Amino acid sequence: MAAGKVEKYKSDGSVGGNALEWVDARFPATSMWKEHLSEYYAPKNFNFWYFFGSLALLVLVIQIVTGIFLVMHYKPDAALNANGVPIAFASVEYIMRDVPGGWLIRYMHSTGASAFFIVVYLHMFRGLLYGSYRKPRELTWLFGVGIFLVLMGEAFFGYLLPWGQMSFWGAQVIVNLFSAIPVIGPDLSILIRGDFVVGDATLNRFFSFHVIAFPLILIGLVAAQILALHETGSNNPDGIEIKANKDENGIPRDGMHFPGIIQRADIARRRPPQEGQINKVQRTGLRARSGRESKQNENSNARVKTMEIFLLGEKFSRPKKTHNMPAKCPVEITTRLDPDTARARPLRVSAIDHGSASTWRGVHR
Repeated sequence: MAAGKVEKYKSDGSVGGNALEWVDARFPATSMWKEHLSEYYAPKNFNFWYFFGSLALLVLVIQIVTGIFLVMHYKPDAALNANGVPIAFASVEYIMRDVPGGWLIRYMHSTGASAFFIVVYLHMFRGLLYGSYRKPRELTWLFGVGIFLVLMGEAFFGYLLPWGQMSFWGAQVIVNLFSAIPVIGPDLSILIRGDFVVGDATLNRFFSFHVIAFPLILIGLVAAQILALHETGSNNPDGIEIKANKDENGIPRDGMHFPGIIQRADIARRRPPQEGQINKVQRTGLRARSGRESKQNENSNARVKTMEIFLLGEKFSRPKKTHNMPAKCPVEITTRLDPDTARARPLRVSAIDHGSASTWRGVHR
């Protein structure tokens, strides 16, 4: 994101533009949009391990939406109805049998809970694998640990709500574990149950925790983690701190727009060679041909990928035994992409002096 304060939105004269300008003058809509979405830069060398954070957020949204529809029909009441069936259990049967699409919503919610843990475990494994708990991301990791603990409590409270045999005895066993804590254990277990035994008070208490208290805490922790992540920047497999290397506009040289919409050609355009590197770039005749050798480089075994010229801001050095070349001369750039890291290596630069027909080749340093 460009350095400095983000300018407020200016209306184009339309009704929507006027409304957005009015809102933006009173709420940081434009700055939040640019800082956390449109101009948030993430490392270019992400791999599939970085999918699971976004997938966890997707599953959280699914759980909230399906939970809202389930609450419309669920009744947290342990009393028996006219047929001698607990009202809570009967309401779940009503959702499964009589509510249109209710069976699908309930299975999405119950299966989504298991999927949530699977995705979160993989996300945590990625954090351990690439050291995402290290400085300066310690607080981001601690927020993630808090999310995991709250998620376990959320799942436990929701497990009791169907009020079946598995739910009842599962709650009985887990709550009794707290009674094993010295001194405060017995009183703590009574506080959790709301009674001396698992009953109607326990069901209502767990319902309020599951539907109101813990979701609010969970959403707050998720928002805090995202803010902390965007403050320090995302980690990456190579451990490159993209915010430590920015251009004159404050844009990370090794970063890419988070939505991934930006074109590689635009990256190359914004990433000119630095002092002591190549002075001028001529990309004529270096059009990338996916999967084929370029006709302009028939003598080279490397494939031409001009869109990746400055993929990670690599530097170039001239070999000792070369001709003296002009300070500014056309260059041809060839590279082979590393499929594991998405980095351009080895990167070779050929500068041709058409006046003396001499050539030097810069080697990736």
